[in-house]
Amino acid sequence: MLSFSARAGHRRRHVVIGLALILPLIAAASRGVAEDNSYLGIFGNWEARVFQSEDDGRQCAARALHAALVDGDVLWVFNTASQSTLHDGYLAVDRRLGAGASSAHIEIDDGRHFPLLRGHDLHFYNAAADGPEILSAMQRRLALSLVLDMEGGQAVSIPVSLIGFTRASDTARLACEF
Repeated sequence: MLSFSARAGHRRRHVVIGLALILPLIAAASRGVAEDNSYLGIFGNWEARVFQSEDDGRQCAARALHAALVDGDVLWVFNTASQSTLHDGYLAVDRRLGAGASSAHIEIDDGRHFPLLRGHDLHFYNAAADGPEILSAMQRRLALSLVLDMEGGQAVSIPVSLIGFTRASDTARLACEF
């Protein structure tokens, strides 16, 4: 009897371990067909979501979760409407964060700086040519700073952790089938 329960317990462990290995694969496969406005998960200091965009495309985004960002979002966006031109996605900074700023840029913790451009919707975006380099840097580094140059000459720096960014951006990319 003792050996049977030990074997049964051993089998249960294999079943539990097997399920633990299979469930992430099933979840990853189901993310490819995620519904609009769906929450895909939290990965470190980032979350992944899918939502309908105003230009008839689907947007899948990794959004920074940071206490300093309560008044707006820092996002890495994959938009199906712009997939042919922005196949690596783009950085978007909510206009609420940039209110009162004359310009903005990001500083990656490896010392690189990238200017952000204000769009017609008043959000800040990276230049299209910088997208692949910014994405690569964000996936390999630990932090970035969003620097807002305010109209009065003062600079405001907002730290953004990149822990979890790679997994969140990869999840968002897969959800929009990029």
